[in-house]
Amino acid sequence: PKLYMEYPDGAASTWHRMQHEAVDLRINDTQVLQLKKHQYQRTQLLGIHEGQTLLHARFRDLEATLRIRVYDAQRESMVTIVGIAPDTPTISVGERRQLRVRFSYPAGLRPAQSPDVRWQSSAPNILNVSPTGEIEGQRPGDAMITARIIGQQESASMGIRVHGVALQRIEPMQAQISIPLHAYHPWPKVRAIFADDSEKIIAKGVRVIPSSTSVKVVDYRRRLRGVQEGQSELILRYLGQQTRMLADVRSGMQPERLHCRSEEGLRLLLNEGRGLRCALQYSDGSEQALYSEDVDAHSSDPGIVSLVIDQHYIEVVARREGQAMIEVRAGALSSRWPVTVANPELLQQRLEAPTSMHVGETGRWRIMRMYSNGWELRCWGASGGISSDDSVLQTYSDRGLRAISPGQATLTVSCQGQQHQQRITVLPRSLSDFGKSTAKNRILAKSSPCFC
Repeated sequence: PKLYMEYPDGAASTWHRMQHEAVDLRINDTQVLQLKKHQYQRTQLLGIHEGQTLLHARFRDLEATLRIRVYDAQRESMVTIVGIAPDTPTISVGERRQLRVRFSYPAGLRPAQSPDVRWQSSAPNILNVSPTGEIEGQRPGDAMITARIIGQQESASMGIRVHGVALQRIEPMQAQISIPLHAYHPWPKVRAIFADDSEKIIAKGVRVIPSSTSVKVVDYRRRLRGVQEGQSELILRYLGQQTRMLADVRSGMQPERLHCRSEEGLRLLLNEGRGLRCALQYSDGSEQALYSEDVDAHSSDPGIVSLVIDQHYIEVVARREGQAMIEVRAGALSSRWPVTVANPELLQQRLEAPTSMHVGETGRWRIMRMYSNGWELRCWGASGGISSDDSVLQTYSDRGLRAISPGQATLTVSCQGQQHQQRITVLPRSLSDFGKSTAKNRILAKSSPCFC
Protein backbone atom coordinates (compact mmCIF):
# COMPACT_ATOMS: atom_id res chain seq x y z
CA PRO A 1 0.00 0.00 0.00
CA LYS A 2 1.11 3.56 -0.76
CA LEU A 3 -0.09 6.63 1.11
CA TYR A 4 -0.91 9.78 -0.87
CA MET A 5 -0.42 12.94 1.23
CA GLU A 6 -1.92 16.35 0.40
CA TYR A 7 -0.77 19.54 2.16
CA PRO A 8 -2.74 22.76 2.82
CA ASP A 9 -0.57 24.73 0.38
CA GLY A 10 -1.43 22.33 -2.45
CA ALA A 11 1.76 20.29 -2.35
CA ALA A 12 1.36 16.54 -2.54
CA SER A 13 3.52 13.43 -2.48
CA THR A 14 3.22 9.66 -2.44
CA TRP A 15 4.83 8.07 0.61
CA HIS A 16 5.87 4.43 0.14
CA ARG A 17 6.81 4.17 3.79
CA MET A 18 7.09 6.57 6.71
CA GLN A 19 10.55 7.04 8.18
CA HIS A 20 10.04 9.67 10.86
CA GLU A 21 6.32 9.39 11.64
CA ALA A 22 4.46 6.26 12.66
CA VAL A 23 1.65 5.22 10.33
CA ASP A 24 -0.92 2.83 11.74
CA LEU A 25 -2.21 0.29 9.19
CA ARG A 26 -5.09 -1.92 10.29
CA ILE A 27 -7.22 -4.58 8.54
CA ASN A 28 -10.77 -5.38 9.64
CA ASP A 29 -10.69 -9.09 8.74
CA THR A 30 -7.24 -10.72 8.92
CA GLN A 31 -8.77 -14.03 7.78
CA VAL A 32 -9.20 -12.43 4.33
CA LEU A 33 -6.18 -10.11 4.09
CA GLN A 34 -2.94 -9.71 6.04
CA LEU A 35 -0.05 -7.24 6.22
CA LYS A 36 3.39 -8.76 5.75
CA LYS A 37 6.70 -7.04 6.53
CA HIS A 38 9.07 -7.38 3.58
CA GLN A 39 12.80 -6.67 3.28
CA TYR A 40 13.94 -3.06 3.70
CA GLN A 41 10.90 -2.46 5.97
CA ARG A 42 8.40 -2.51 3.09
CA THR A 43 4.88 -3.58 3.94
CA GLN A 44 2.95 -5.79 1.49
CA LEU A 45 -0.61 -7.01 1.30
CA LEU A 46 -1.17 -10.77 1.16
CA GLY A 47 -4.53 -12.25 0.16
CA ILE A 48 -5.47 -15.20 2.42
CA HIS A 49 -9.08 -16.16 1.58
CA GLU A 50 -11.75 -14.93 -0.81
CA GLY A 51 -13.84 -12.09 0.51
CA GLN A 52 -13.85 -8.35 1.19
CA THR A 53 -12.37 -6.28 3.98
CA LEU A 54 -11.32 -2.72 4.81
CA LEU A 55 -7.78 -1.39 5.11
CA HIS A 56 -7.50 1.58 7.52
CA ALA A 57 -4.53 3.97 7.55
CA ARG A 58 -3.98 6.59 10.25
CA PHE A 59 -1.28 9.28 10.17
CA ARG A 60 -1.36 11.81 13.00
CA ASP A 61 -5.02 12.95 13.07
CA LEU A 62 -5.73 11.95 9.45
CA GLU A 63 -7.44 8.74 8.35
CA ALA A 64 -8.06 6.95 5.05
CA THR A 65 -9.97 3.76 4.25
CA LEU A 66 -9.77 1.42 1.27
CA ARG A 67 -12.08 -1.51 0.48
CA ILE A 68 -10.16 -4.52 -0.88
CA ARG A 69 -11.53 -7.66 -2.52
CA VAL A 70 -9.53 -10.90 -2.43
CA TYR A 71 -10.37 -13.33 -5.23
CA ASP A 72 -9.17 -16.67 -6.61
CA ALA A 73 -7.93 -15.75 -10.09
CA GLN A 74 -7.61 -19.35 -11.28
CA ARG A 75 -11.03 -20.44 -10.04
CA GLU A 76 -12.72 -17.42 -11.56
CA SER A 77 -10.84 -18.02 -14.86
CA MET A 78 -9.39 -14.52 -14.72
CA VAL A 79 -5.85 -15.71 -15.47
CA THR A 80 -4.72 -15.98 -19.08
CA ILE A 81 -1.48 -16.98 -20.80
CA VAL A 82 -0.05 -14.17 -22.91
CA GLY A 83 3.24 -15.73 -23.98
CA ILE A 84 6.33 -17.79 -23.24
CA ALA A 85 9.61 -16.27 -22.09
CA PRO A 86 12.36 -15.88 -22.96
CA ASP A 87 11.61 -15.25 -26.62
CA THR A 88 13.98 -17.94 -27.92
CA PRO A 89 13.67 -18.73 -31.67
CA THR A 90 16.93 -20.71 -31.86
CA ILE A 91 19.11 -22.89 -29.62
CA SER A 92 22.04 -25.22 -30.26
CA VAL A 93 22.22 -29.00 -30.15
CA GLY A 94 22.90 -30.01 -26.54
CA GLU A 95 21.97 -26.57 -25.24
CA ARG A 96 19.51 -26.28 -22.37
CA ARG A 97 17.29 -23.34 -21.57
CA GLN A 98 14.58 -22.75 -18.98
CA LEU A 99 11.26 -21.43 -20.27
CA ARG A 100 8.54 -19.79 -18.23
CA VAL A 101 4.99 -18.71 -18.89
CA ARG A 102 3.84 -15.10 -18.87
CA PHE A 103 0.45 -14.81 -17.18
CA SER A 104 -2.01 -11.93 -17.24
CA TYR A 105 -4.02 -11.07 -14.14
CA PRO A 106 -6.75 -8.45 -13.59
CA ALA A 107 -5.40 -5.02 -12.58
CA GLY A 108 -1.88 -6.41 -12.66
CA LEU A 109 -2.35 -8.43 -9.45
CA ARG A 110 -0.27 -11.58 -9.01
CA PRO A 111 -1.19 -14.51 -6.74
CA ALA A 112 1.44 -15.98 -4.43
CA GLN A 113 1.52 -19.16 -6.58
CA SER A 114 1.17 -19.27 -10.36
CA PRO A 115 -1.22 -21.78 -12.02
CA ASP A 116 0.11 -25.24 -12.87
CA VAL A 117 1.22 -25.62 -16.48
CA ARG A 118 1.68 -28.66 -18.74
CA TRP A 119 4.52 -28.42 -21.29
CA GLN A 120 4.56 -30.26 -24.62
CA SER A 121 6.90 -30.48 -27.64
CA SER A 122 5.66 -31.20 -31.16
CA ALA A 123 8.94 -33.04 -31.93
CA PRO A 124 10.63 -34.46 -28.81
CA ASN A 125 13.34 -36.08 -30.96
CA ILE A 126 14.38 -32.57 -32.11
CA LEU A 127 13.60 -30.49 -29.04
CA ASN A 128 12.77 -32.09 -25.71
CA VAL A 129 10.92 -30.25 -22.92
CA SER A 130 10.78 -31.29 -19.27
CA PRO A 131 7.68 -31.04 -17.02
CA THR A 132 9.18 -27.86 -15.52
CA GLY A 133 9.67 -26.17 -18.91
CA GLU A 134 13.38 -26.79 -19.51
CA ILE A 135 14.13 -27.39 -23.19
CA GLU A 136 17.13 -29.23 -24.67
CA GLY A 137 18.19 -29.38 -28.32
CA GLN A 138 18.47 -33.00 -29.56
CA ARG A 139 19.24 -32.60 -33.27
CA PRO A 140 18.85 -29.90 -35.97
CA GLY A 141 15.27 -29.11 -36.96
CA ASP A 142 12.14 -27.17 -36.00
CA ALA A 143 9.72 -27.83 -33.14
CA MET A 144 6.75 -26.15 -31.48
CA ILE A 145 6.63 -25.81 -27.68
CA THR A 146 3.16 -25.45 -26.12
CA ALA A 147 2.30 -24.48 -22.53
CA ARG A 148 -1.25 -25.08 -21.28
CA ILE A 149 -2.86 -24.28 -17.93
CA ILE A 150 -3.96 -27.56 -16.35
CA GLY A 151 -7.75 -27.76 -16.27
CA GLN A 152 -8.25 -24.85 -18.69
CA GLN A 153 -8.10 -24.22 -22.43
CA GLU A 154 -5.66 -21.31 -22.05
CA SER A 155 -2.41 -22.05 -23.88
CA ALA A 156 0.52 -20.42 -25.69
CA SER A 157 2.94 -21.78 -28.28
CA MET A 158 6.37 -20.81 -29.57
CA GLY A 159 8.34 -22.12 -32.54
CA ILE A 160 12.00 -22.91 -31.92
CA ARG A 161 14.74 -23.92 -34.37
CA VAL A 162 17.57 -26.19 -33.24
CA HIS A 163 20.85 -25.57 -35.10
CA GLY A 164 24.03 -27.60 -35.09
CA VAL A 165 26.57 -25.21 -33.50
CA ALA A 166 26.79 -26.50 -29.95
CA LEU A 167 28.28 -24.83 -26.88
CA GLN A 168 31.54 -26.64 -26.08
CA ARG A 169 32.59 -25.11 -22.76
CA ILE A 170 32.65 -21.98 -20.62
CA GLU A 171 35.54 -20.29 -18.85
CA PRO A 172 35.49 -17.65 -16.08
CA MET A 173 36.71 -14.19 -17.05
CA GLN A 174 38.60 -14.05 -13.73
CA ALA A 175 40.10 -16.97 -11.84
CA GLN A 176 39.62 -15.18 -8.51
CA ILE A 177 37.74 -12.16 -7.21
CA SER A 178 37.95 -10.26 -3.91
CA ILE A 179 34.76 -9.10 -2.21
CA PRO A 180 34.84 -6.62 0.69
CA LEU A 181 32.93 -7.83 3.74
CA HIS A 182 29.26 -6.70 3.61
CA ALA A 183 29.74 -5.26 0.10
CA TYR A 184 28.13 -6.15 -3.23
CA HIS A 185 30.25 -7.38 -6.15
CA PRO A 186 29.16 -7.28 -9.83
CA TRP A 187 27.78 -10.51 -11.34
CA PRO A 188 30.55 -12.80 -12.73
CA LYS A 189 30.97 -13.10 -16.50
CA VAL A 190 32.02 -16.19 -18.46
CA ARG A 191 33.51 -16.75 -21.91
CA ALA A 192 31.32 -19.14 -23.93
CA ILE A 193 33.23 -21.17 -26.56
CA PHE A 194 31.19 -22.86 -29.32
CA ALA A 195 31.94 -25.81 -31.61
CA ASP A 196 32.83 -23.50 -34.53
CA ASP A 197 35.50 -21.82 -32.31
CA SER A 198 33.41 -18.66 -31.96
CA GLU A 199 33.37 -16.96 -28.55
CA LYS A 200 30.94 -14.77 -26.64
CA ILE A 201 31.14 -12.97 -23.28
CA ILE A 202 28.09 -13.89 -21.19
CA ALA A 203 26.73 -12.36 -17.97
CA LYS A 204 22.95 -12.65 -18.27
CA GLY A 205 21.78 -16.22 -17.78
CA VAL A 206 24.82 -17.34 -15.78
CA ARG A 207 23.84 -19.15 -12.60
CA VAL A 208 26.14 -18.78 -9.57
CA ILE A 209 26.27 -21.41 -6.80
CA PRO A 210 28.58 -20.65 -3.81
CA SER A 211 30.18 -23.60 -2.01
CA SER A 212 30.12 -21.89 1.42
CA THR A 213 28.23 -19.28 3.41
CA SER A 214 30.95 -16.65 2.86
CA VAL A 215 29.19 -15.45 -0.29
CA LYS A 216 25.47 -14.80 -0.71
CA VAL A 217 23.83 -14.64 -4.14
CA VAL A 218 21.43 -11.68 -4.41
CA ASP A 219 19.46 -12.58 -7.55
CA TYR A 220 17.11 -9.61 -7.66
CA ARG A 221 20.10 -7.20 -7.70
CA ARG A 222 22.36 -9.51 -9.77
CA ARG A 223 25.13 -9.07 -7.23
CA LEU A 224 27.27 -11.22 -4.97
CA ARG A 225 27.52 -10.14 -1.35
CA GLY A 226 30.31 -10.94 1.07
CA VAL A 227 28.65 -11.95 4.35
CA GLN A 228 31.45 -13.79 6.15
CA GLU A 229 35.24 -13.66 5.95
CA GLY A 230 36.84 -16.57 4.10
CA GLN A 231 37.12 -18.16 0.68
CA SER A 232 34.31 -19.74 -1.31
CA GLU A 233 34.45 -21.64 -4.57
CA LEU A 234 31.82 -20.39 -7.01
CA ILE A 235 30.24 -22.81 -9.49
CA LEU A 236 29.19 -20.97 -12.66
CA ARG A 237 26.60 -22.68 -14.88
CA TYR A 238 25.39 -21.67 -18.30
CA LEU A 239 23.36 -23.75 -20.77
CA GLY A 240 24.36 -27.11 -19.31
CA GLN A 241 28.06 -26.24 -19.01
CA GLN A 242 29.83 -25.27 -15.81
CA THR A 243 33.13 -23.85 -14.59
CA ARG A 244 34.58 -22.67 -11.28
CA MET A 245 36.21 -19.61 -9.81
CA LEU A 246 37.32 -18.49 -6.33
CA ALA A 247 35.83 -15.66 -4.25
CA ASP A 248 37.81 -14.23 -1.34
CA VAL A 249 35.74 -12.27 1.21
CA ARG A 250 37.96 -9.97 3.28
CA SER A 251 37.50 -7.19 5.78
CA GLY A 252 39.74 -4.16 5.90
CA MET A 253 39.66 -3.46 2.16
CA GLN A 254 39.82 0.29 1.61
CA PRO A 255 37.07 1.92 -0.50
CA GLU A 256 38.00 4.52 -3.11
CA ARG A 257 35.12 6.93 -2.60
CA LEU A 258 31.81 7.62 -0.92
CA HIS A 259 29.06 7.99 -3.51
CA CYS A 260 25.59 9.39 -2.85
CA ARG A 261 22.75 9.37 -5.35
CA SER A 262 22.27 13.15 -5.42
CA GLU A 263 25.87 14.37 -5.69
CA GLU A 264 25.08 16.33 -8.86
CA GLY A 265 22.69 18.50 -6.83
CA LEU A 266 19.20 17.93 -5.49
CA ARG A 267 16.15 20.01 -6.39
CA LEU A 268 13.16 19.73 -4.07
CA LEU A 269 9.71 21.26 -4.06
CA LEU A 270 8.49 22.83 -0.84
CA ASN A 271 7.34 20.18 1.70
CA GLU A 272 8.77 17.39 -0.49
CA GLY A 273 10.91 14.60 0.96
CA ARG A 274 13.47 12.41 -0.77
CA GLY A 275 15.33 9.35 0.50
CA LEU A 276 19.12 9.55 0.75
CA ARG A 277 21.13 6.58 -0.55
CA CYS A 278 24.88 6.34 -0.17
CA ALA A 279 27.42 3.57 -0.78
CA LEU A 280 31.14 2.93 -0.52
CA GLN A 281 32.70 2.16 -3.90
CA TYR A 282 35.78 -0.05 -4.37
CA SER A 283 38.28 -0.25 -7.23
CA ASP A 284 36.89 -3.56 -8.55
CA GLY A 285 33.35 -2.20 -8.88
CA SER A 286 32.06 -3.54 -5.56
CA GLU A 287 29.64 -1.39 -3.58
CA GLN A 288 28.73 -1.45 0.10
CA ALA A 289 25.36 0.08 0.89
CA LEU A 290 25.36 2.45 3.86
CA TYR A 291 22.55 3.08 6.31
CA SER A 292 21.93 5.87 8.79
CA GLU A 293 23.99 4.17 11.52
CA ASP A 294 26.99 3.96 9.14
CA VAL A 295 27.25 7.65 8.24
CA ASP A 296 27.29 11.10 9.81
CA ALA A 297 24.98 13.44 7.85
CA HIS A 298 24.47 17.19 8.37
CA SER A 299 22.56 20.05 6.74
CA SER A 300 24.13 23.51 6.62
CA ASP A 301 20.69 25.09 7.23
CA PRO A 302 18.09 22.80 8.90
CA GLY A 303 15.52 25.57 8.50
CA ILE A 304 15.65 25.09 4.71
CA VAL A 305 16.49 21.39 4.49
CA SER A 306 16.27 19.04 7.45
CA LEU A 307 17.43 15.45 7.73
CA VAL A 308 15.02 12.97 9.26
CA ILE A 309 16.95 9.93 10.49
CA ASP A 310 15.54 6.66 11.75
CA GLN A 311 17.18 3.31 12.49
CA HIS A 312 18.20 2.60 8.87
CA TYR A 313 17.28 5.43 6.51
CA ILE A 314 17.84 9.16 6.02
CA GLU A 315 15.25 11.40 4.39
CA VAL A 316 15.92 14.92 3.09
CA VAL A 317 12.87 17.15 3.76
CA ALA A 318 12.35 20.60 2.21
CA ARG A 319 11.12 23.04 4.90
CA ARG A 320 11.26 26.46 3.16
CA GLU A 321 12.62 28.03 -0.01
CA GLY A 322 16.37 28.57 -0.30
CA GLN A 323 19.65 26.69 -0.69
CA ALA A 324 21.59 24.49 1.70
CA MET A 325 24.48 22.03 1.61
CA ILE A 326 24.26 18.38 2.63
CA GLU A 327 27.42 16.67 3.86
CA VAL A 328 27.74 12.94 4.51
CA ARG A 329 30.80 11.36 6.14
CA ALA A 330 31.76 7.71 6.48
CA GLY A 331 35.12 7.33 8.19
CA ALA A 332 37.73 9.35 6.30
CA LEU A 333 35.54 9.69 3.17
CA SER A 334 32.97 12.42 2.63
CA SER A 335 30.46 13.60 0.04
CA ARG A 336 29.02 17.11 -0.20
CA TRP A 337 26.42 18.56 -2.57
CA PRO A 338 23.90 21.44 -2.80
CA VAL A 339 20.14 21.25 -2.30
CA THR A 340 17.78 23.85 -3.78
CA VAL A 341 14.24 24.26 -2.46
CA ALA A 342 11.64 26.22 -4.46
CA ASN A 343 7.88 26.59 -4.74
CA PRO A 344 7.34 27.30 -8.47
CA GLU A 345 4.07 27.20 -10.38
CA LEU A 346 3.29 23.97 -12.22
CA LEU A 347 2.90 24.68 -15.95
CA GLN A 348 2.27 21.27 -17.49
CA GLN A 349 2.82 17.51 -17.23
CA ARG A 350 4.16 15.22 -19.94
CA LEU A 351 4.05 11.42 -20.23
CA GLU A 352 7.27 9.94 -21.61
CA ALA A 353 6.90 6.40 -22.95
CA PRO A 354 7.95 4.55 -26.13
CA THR A 355 5.53 4.89 -29.05
CA SER A 356 6.62 1.52 -30.46
CA MET A 357 8.31 -1.60 -29.13
CA HIS A 358 9.29 -4.99 -30.51
CA VAL A 359 8.04 -8.29 -29.13
CA GLY A 360 10.19 -9.29 -26.16
CA GLU A 361 11.49 -5.76 -25.61
CA THR A 362 11.15 -4.00 -22.25
CA GLY A 363 10.92 -0.30 -21.51
CA ARG A 364 9.84 2.26 -18.93
CA TRP A 365 7.47 5.18 -18.64
CA ARG A 366 7.59 8.31 -16.51
CA ILE A 367 5.72 11.59 -16.07
CA MET A 368 7.73 14.81 -16.17
CA ARG A 369 6.43 18.06 -14.66
CA MET A 370 7.47 21.46 -16.04
CA TYR A 371 7.55 24.44 -13.65
CA SER A 372 7.68 28.21 -14.08
CA ASN A 373 11.33 28.43 -12.94
CA GLY A 374 12.47 26.06 -15.71
CA TRP A 375 12.63 22.92 -13.59
CA GLU A 376 11.66 19.57 -15.10
CA LEU A 377 11.05 17.07 -12.30
CA ARG A 378 9.75 13.54 -12.33
CA CYS A 379 6.36 12.97 -10.76
CA TRP A 380 7.26 10.63 -7.91
CA GLY A 381 3.59 10.22 -7.02
CA ALA A 382 2.70 8.80 -10.46
CA SER A 383 0.41 5.79 -10.31
CA GLY A 384 -1.52 3.55 -12.63
CA GLY A 385 0.56 2.02 -15.36
CA ILE A 386 -2.44 0.15 -16.79
CA SER A 387 -2.43 -1.43 -20.25
CA SER A 388 -5.67 -1.67 -22.22
CA ASP A 389 -4.60 -5.09 -23.56
CA ASP A 390 -2.34 -7.28 -21.42
CA SER A 391 -1.97 -9.77 -24.26
CA VAL A 392 -0.14 -7.09 -26.29
CA LEU A 393 1.56 -4.96 -23.62
CA GLN A 394 2.12 -5.68 -19.94
CA THR A 395 3.03 -3.30 -17.15
CA TYR A 396 4.90 -4.24 -14.01
CA SER A 397 6.35 -2.61 -10.91
CA ASP A 398 8.63 0.43 -11.02
CA ARG A 399 7.07 1.87 -14.21
CA GLY A 400 8.11 -1.08 -16.39
CA LEU A 401 6.70 -2.11 -19.79
CA ARG A 402 7.03 -5.45 -21.60
CA ALA A 403 5.96 -6.09 -25.20
CA ILE A 404 4.17 -9.46 -25.46
CA SER A 405 2.68 -9.85 -28.95
CA PRO A 406 2.13 -7.71 -32.09
CA GLY A 407 -0.71 -5.20 -31.85
CA GLN A 408 -1.63 -1.92 -30.20
CA ALA A 409 -2.42 -1.05 -26.59
CA THR A 410 -3.11 2.14 -24.65
CA LEU A 411 -1.03 2.93 -21.58
CA THR A 412 -2.91 4.88 -18.89
CA VAL A 413 -1.13 6.55 -15.97
CA SER A 414 -1.94 9.42 -13.62
CA CYS A 415 -0.05 12.02 -11.59
CA GLN A 416 -1.86 13.76 -8.72
CA GLY A 417 -5.27 13.36 -10.27
CA GLN A 418 -4.32 14.21 -13.87
CA GLN A 419 -4.60 11.26 -16.27
CA HIS A 420 -2.31 10.63 -19.23
CA GLN A 421 -2.63 8.14 -22.09
CA GLN A 422 -0.35 7.00 -24.90
CA ARG A 423 -0.91 4.54 -27.72
CA ILE A 424 1.94 2.01 -28.04
CA THR A 425 2.45 -0.20 -31.08
CA VAL A 426 4.11 -3.59 -30.58
CA LEU A 427 5.91 -4.75 -33.72
CA PRO A 428 6.79 -8.38 -34.58
CA ARG A 429 10.38 -9.43 -34.31
CA SER A 430 11.62 -11.43 -37.29
CA LEU A 431 13.79 -14.53 -36.92
CA SER A 432 16.71 -12.87 -38.71
CA ASP A 433 16.94 -10.18 -36.02
CA PHE A 434 17.95 -12.65 -33.30
CA GLY A 435 21.62 -12.98 -32.50
CA LYS A 436 22.20 -9.33 -33.47
CA SER A 437 21.46 -7.64 -30.17
CA THR A 438 24.51 -5.39 -30.19
CA ALA A 439 24.50 -2.09 -28.34
CA LYS A 440 23.98 -0.27 -31.65
CA ASN A 441 20.92 -2.35 -32.51
CA ARG A 442 19.41 -1.83 -29.07
CA ILE A 443 19.76 1.94 -29.45
CA LEU A 444 18.16 1.83 -32.90
CA ALA A 445 15.28 -0.26 -31.59
CA LYS A 446 14.45 2.43 -29.03
CA SER A 447 14.96 5.48 -31.23
CA SER A 448 13.50 4.39 -34.56
CA PRO A 449 9.89 3.20 -34.91
CA CYS A 450 10.84 1.71 -38.30
CA PHE A 451 13.58 -0.60 -36.96
CA CYS A 452 12.69 -4.23 -37.71
